[in-house]
Amino acid sequence: MTPWVINEYLLKGLYLGLWTFLALQVPTEATAHPWINIVWVVGWIGIGLLLAFALAALWQMIQGLRPWHNWLAFPLLVLLESPTFVYAGVVGGLVLGVVSGSEAFRDWTEPLVQWLGLSFEDIRHRTPDSRWLLYCAGGGLLLGFGFYRLRRTEDRRWRLWLGLILAAALAYLAVSFAQRLDFLRDPGTRWYLGIHLLVGIPFFYLLAFCGEAEESEVEIMALAATLGAALYLLGLDDKIPGAGATVLLLPLLLYYVYSVFLLTPLRVFKHVLRGYSYLKVGRLRIAVEFFRRALQLEPRSRLAQEGMLQVHRRLTPQLIAADAALAALVDYDLCLDRAAALLMQPPTAAQLQEAQAFLQLVEQKKPALQARVDYLRTLALLHQHRYEEAATLLHRLLDPAATGYHPGVRQQVLFDAWELALRLHPQMIERVGRVALHQPGRCMEAIAAVERRLRSQPQDPAARELKTWLYPHLQEQEFVAVVAPDGTPPADFDYAYVEQLGLALLDDPDPQRRERGRSYLRIAARGLPDQAVGLYVRLADSYDKEGDTDHAHAALEMARRAGQQFGPRRLSDDQRRLYLEALQRLARHAEEQQNYTTAIALYRQYLEDGGPAALETYRKLAELYGRLGDPLNAVLMVETGLTYDATDADLLRKKDTFYYSLDPQRLEQVRDKVAPWFDVDYCVRKATAVLNAKETSVELLDWATHLARLAVLMQPTSNAVRLVQARVLLRGGKRSEALQLLEDIHYDSDKGSGSEEEAWYAATRLLGQLYLDELGKPENALHCFLKYKEYYKSGADTLYHLARCYEALGDLPRAIQHYKAVTAFEGHPLVWEAEEAVRRLQQQQPS
Repeated sequence: MTPWVINEYLLKGLYLGLWTFLALQVPTEATAHPWINIVWVVGWIGIGLLLAFALAALWQMIQGLRPWHNWLAFPLLVLLESPTFVYAGVVGGLVLGVVSGSEAFRDWTEPLVQWLGLSFEDIRHRTPDSRWLLYCAGGGLLLGFGFYRLRRTEDRRWRLWLGLILAAALAYLAVSFAQRLDFLRDPGTRWYLGIHLLVGIPFFYLLAFCGEAEESEVEIMALAATLGAALYLLGLDDKIPGAGATVLLLPLLLYYVYSVFLLTPLRVFKHVLRGYSYLKVGRLRIAVEFFRRALQLEPRSRLAQEGMLQVHRRLTPQLIAADAALAALVDYDLCLDRAAALLMQPPTAAQLQEAQAFLQLVEQKKPALQARVDYLRTLALLHQHRYEEAATLLHRLLDPAATGYHPGVRQQVLFDAWELALRLHPQMIERVGRVALHQPGRCMEAIAAVERRLRSQPQDPAARELKTWLYPHLQEQEFVAVVAPDGTPPADFDYAYVEQLGLALLDDPDPQRRERGRSYLRIAARGLPDQAVGLYVRLADSYDKEGDTDHAHAALEMARRAGQQFGPRRLSDDQRRLYLEALQRLARHAEEQQNYTTAIALYRQYLEDGGPAALETYRKLAELYGRLGDPLNAVLMVETGLTYDATDADLLRKKDTFYYSLDPQRLEQVRDKVAPWFDVDYCVRKATAVLNAKETSVELLDWATHLARLAVLMQPTSNAVRLVQARVLLRGGKRSEALQLLEDIHYDSDKGSGSEEEAWYAATRLLGQLYLDELGKPENALHCFLKYKEYYKSGADTLYHLARCYEALGDLPRAIQHYKAVTAFEGHPLVWEAEEAVRRLQQQQPS
């Protein structure tokens, strides 16, 4: 907006304020003639407007406009291009109408009124308060400033609905104010006031129409509010049955319809009219500005488009060089569009000359558009049958290494250039197309141009035809050459189409066509990351059919990489299944090659990525670690596998084997890491089973000793572990070491609970047996067996050993008592010995 715009809005507000002041001067006397006042004010406005129009027309003629160029358009143009004159005429005439009715100007006004056959009383102001003029003028200026602020609201939708609300609010306030004035209680007076307001609306619209500021919802809002107040004051709701709602809704409806449907076309019309007027007088820069603004408002306006084209037809390099501002406004793309329209069909000599003039203009003033210029110049040369020159220019345009072209502009014409070289013109097909297509990178560039065209125009038959012709000519190495260093494939490429081409050739009987199909699938896999795994697996299957294991393995490896790059968890169910199958096939291949490390890594990857065959995979991993001589990891795999099936016989056998193969020194190094999964209870159970066996070979005893050592490394303070260790030492003849362990368990350790408690009592019983049978310490043995008696598993055996302790200590009554207690367990193996001991001890007792 220019600085003048705010003045326009202030003057619009002042106009409404002054007109309201005049409307309130309607006489209330029965003899008064209110129409005289209305005609008097309208006459002053008319005189001011006529004078302003005459001065404005003179000024426009001085600027070069001539009315005889267009008698109908000239008055409109004068009004549109002379807002200052129009505002001065209308507002100035209104001011004269206001002051002429005041007592201060009676001496000046009365002679004029009498000359017209009237009296001053007919036009005199009748306000109950002399300050009303000040209130109306000040309120009008304030209202104008509010209009200006609302006009600066950028969001048009917000401005539209806010204007609708304000229009209703302003009408309501005006009516409410009128109802509070005593002299307006008479229906006739209100009717004349409504008429007065209606008469003022056209002049306000004239100000809005002719303003430098573009007409907006703000002016229509003020007009609708005035109309609403006027219709109410006319009393139509009382005179016409059912008109009450119409009186309220009609102004709002007018505001909405005008703002939504008529406002933009009228804006466009005014700009187009101005543009054509300045075009006729040769002021091209101003004409371009108006046509451009019209096209911004309505890009499909035919009049604006034609006007812009006519301006550009008059442009010459000399005119542009002489006017820097014009050079900045010229639409060089429009120049080329016009040249293209002239050259698409065989042109006349005049059309050819016009097109070449446009091309020369753009070439000189807009070098960035050189690619479009060269393409259109090629068409011009073809129309002139200058084939060699056309072929040279087209060759250069198709060469990606050619300098002087803006990449984006060249890309815009690349499809048209390739279509010309490959399809449209026989001379260009022979001289350019067949040669260029076989040069490095050209086929990919042509494909990219075709894909861009199909993206913008999917049904373009020419692009579809070129597509079906270009893709079969593509070589894999040419595609790979344009892949970005980071592996990003070209974007302008139909990978799904190439996939279909590859699948169609994959089972072809011709080996060369099959290999071409495979190359298509490799290309498609680069651009379809979510389907790449399946495509590479198809490749592997194809190679497997021919017995080509090396290429099949390479394809499976690419499937693995593609799955990991995309993310195994993000793959679709089918693709994820194929990915996991590829990992298994790769792992089996590595196992066949005795590359156990690779096989293990692949099987572990299979598990990490959610492979469903977990149990069998852990079984296989255990075997592979065993072959590598890594029993520790083999044990880990076995233990993990047993979490899926604790009764799996094969895994249980492997567990025995790999625990026996564990190196205690290595286990000690990684004890903290393996503690969460190492099965100490297994070591204790197995060693205990061996030690409990009636007949034990040296090998089994060695196994039990090894398991006990492993258990001690993992849980050296466990009662159960130390008990097994003590028993192993006893079997090995190391009685003193075993005795020390048992005493540590009995005297220094807590009983604990569960298996730890059971081991504590077992160690106590074993210690008692050693004290009694080997060390000759019955008092110590008695202490141990009394402790063991507290255990719920104690029974006849414990009582028998207690009797023996008492006997050894010489306490025969207690010994006899405990032997007799044993005899109470009928069928127990020690019953006979207990009875014999009772008889023997009774004979030894003194009578």
